[in-house]
Amino acid sequence: MGSTEPPNKPLMLKVTLIVNGKPVTNDVAVSTLKAFEMPRRNPNEPLRDYAQRVLEKQEEASHAKAQAIADAINKTFNFAEARRESWCRVHHREESDGQGGRGQCAKP
Repeated sequence: MGSTEPPNKPLMLKVTLIVNGKPVTNDVAVSTLKAFEMPRRNPNEPLRDYAQRVLEKQEEASHAKAQAIADAINKTFNFAEARRESWCRVHHREESDGQGGRGQCAKP
């Protein structure tokens, strides 16, 4: 039988960024977050060592959460495409023949 737990709902954020001098607001869904799991203390493990290990696991979880949020924002705002378009504008401005002639941008 399957799990009776409801599926995790994504974290919903309303993010406003300034893009080309104008505020752009989008709803960002972060669905790749994982719950922090407290590590178990090993038998005969000194408390100081265990506490250090817990802190390291919390740090890893915090970095993973920040990366998931950043990835979701980048995906929602489509920054990869924006970077490509920006590069093309600069590249074509430099390659212009003075007559306004511009070729196709080959940058992926």
